[in-house]
Amino acid sequence: MNNKQVRLSLLSHAGGAGKTTLAVNIGYELAQRGYSTLIIDLDCNCSLIEFCGVAPTPENIELVFNPKFNGNYPTQAIFGTDKLQIIPGSTQMSEVMNSLVGKKRREYYLQKLISTFPLVHDFVIFDCRAGLDLLSDNAIAASTHLLIPLNMGVKIMTGGQLITSILETIADLELNPAPEIMGIVPNKTGKAAYHRQFLQELPEICDALQVKLYQDIPLWQHLENSGVEARPLKQARPGDKICQNFSLLADDLERARNGQ
Repeated sequence: MNNKQVRLSLLSHAGGAGKTTLAVNIGYELAQRGYSTLIIDLDCNCSLIEFCGVAPTPENIELVFNPKFNGNYPTQAIFGTDKLQIIPGSTQMSEVMNSLVGKKRREYYLQKLISTFPLVHDFVIFDCRAGLDLLSDNAIAASTHLLIPLNMGVKIMTGGQLITSILETIADLELNPAPEIMGIVPNKTGKAAYHRQFLQELPEICDALQVKLYQDIPLWQHLENSGVEARPLKQARPGDKICQNFSLLADDLERARNGQ
């Protein structure tokens, strides 16, 4: 069996799309299956540490992008298991990216770091900040797979544009092999008429873009509560029906790792 490290970037056009919620709940599901999983926060909002109940620390992603980095990744175990770890984010990521602007092959900086100092985990999840910029370029270049959470409302109309932009970025970076776009995850869906309309339109959009449409994740109070409690949903409510949504995503990642 050809087991390989899977590196997943969560990308969106705007904030509030549920990237951190997906990262934590998918990561926890993979860890529960016995896989070592690392979530790297690339968002200057640092929402990952808040979600995980971790205090801010200078031992964060800034150290990884420091020119003197020696391969000692500042990881922290979360939720009581060494199988799931994070590298906390930093509010200074904009300044960190500005420091790369003048460098050659600046879009491949993170890819080169991981190649020089390999991560030992089975899965690595990049929790990216909103939009496409130099930091997302780095995440895309370092990834094997991409996933797009899509918040409901007017933002959903940009889903096709985002995928088109990602494909253009992959082409511009001349990535070989190119990361695979796993698909779109509609998030925070409700009972409003325009939500239902968007969900009806999405299959045709995804077919045209040749990407998978995953089961939508509804507005769910228990999911919101678990975030407030700094716990993944499966830890807070093991039998919750929404846990299955994250399990299905983990299934596809597990198949990717096994070369299926």
